[in-house]
Amino acid sequence: MQGVGRASTDDMLRAAHAWRTLLDSPEASQQDRARFEAWLREDSRHADFYDQAVTFWAALGHLDQDDLDDAVSRPSWCERFSAWGASLRSARGKPTYRWVAGGAVAAVFVVALVALITPSHDAAREQDVAAVQTDVTRYQSATGQVRTITLSDGTVVMLGARTILETAFTQDRRVVRLLDGAALFEVAHDPSKPFVVEAGELEAQALGTQFDVRSSAGVYRVAVAEGEVAVSYPLMIDSKPTYLLNKKTLHAGEQVAADRQAGMSDIQRVAVDRIGAWRDDRLIYNGAKLSELIADANRYATQPVEIAMGSESIASLQIRGAFNGRDIDGMLSNLELILPVVIDRSQPDLVRIRAR
Repeated sequence: MQGVGRASTDDMLRAAHAWRTLLDSPEASQQDRARFEAWLREDSRHADFYDQAVTFWAALGHLDQDDLDDAVSRPSWCERFSAWGASLRSARGKPTYRWVAGGAVAAVFVVALVALITPSHDAAREQDVAAVQTDVTRYQSATGQVRTITLSDGTVVMLGARTILETAFTQDRRVVRLLDGAALFEVAHDPSKPFVVEAGELEAQALGTQFDVRSSAGVYRVAVAEGEVAVSYPLMIDSKPTYLLNKKTLHAGEQVAADRQAGMSDIQRVAVDRIGAWRDDRLIYNGAKLSELIADANRYATQPVEIAMGSESIASLQIRGAFNGRDIDGMLSNLELILPVVIDRSQPDLVRIRAR
């Protein structure tokens, strides 16, 4: 794995993963380690790529094989691994190493390479939709407004305050993009055309159901009131999406949340009568970040609410409680009681939240 000169980025990335796999093996020799150190010295970028490989493998350790996207597991993982290994050995003239962890490691290794050197899941998905898209329709609601719309397929959607939603229906797929806000869907049954809601990198496919999707401050939430919803969200490395998907199927009374920092959460139980509570202007939080609450508050507030400069750290404070969306002043006053923050109302047209 040495003597490759100023290799391309892809070559260095692949080599870094190969070194990571070899050195993690109990059969790695002192000679192997010496050659690895020589490889590190060949190019100043090698150390950075090796660090990426270590980080990526650590993240993969939290996934099951069933969490991986089918699109990157064909042809078979073993076929991908064998082809890659043969081409690498041929190009660099190095001996065959003994991969001791078996097919499972080979599978994860190759999918890791594909994920790191290909575009994000979200970008590829948009390209696929655009290629066959027939029409795009945008819907939105005003500040403090809850609005009900009926889509062309008969699906009924209730939009929360200041929500923006687009539909992009094709001949074989019904795609809805929730750009911001909250929406509750009562999906019209049509097995021939899957109904998919996209919010950021999150994708939720209805399996005949009523469910709620929320998008606020980069946090995406899905909760199911009836039926089932298949949810997928990319594995994130350094807050960037890869082609590896974490997949979960939600049933009635279940929910998940996802963001770029934490990825997708475990499935949690939720009272069905709380799903879509925003329809009655009830804003309910159970461990949400303050930044998410502020984004929601601005869907009702007549004065913009923001975190003051110098107090950015309070954005990650967690909130548990229920608030009235029609009483933003009351919500803000309550925040001073439960969080180490101060509400600054000194400006007539802006409310700032500061760390206490």
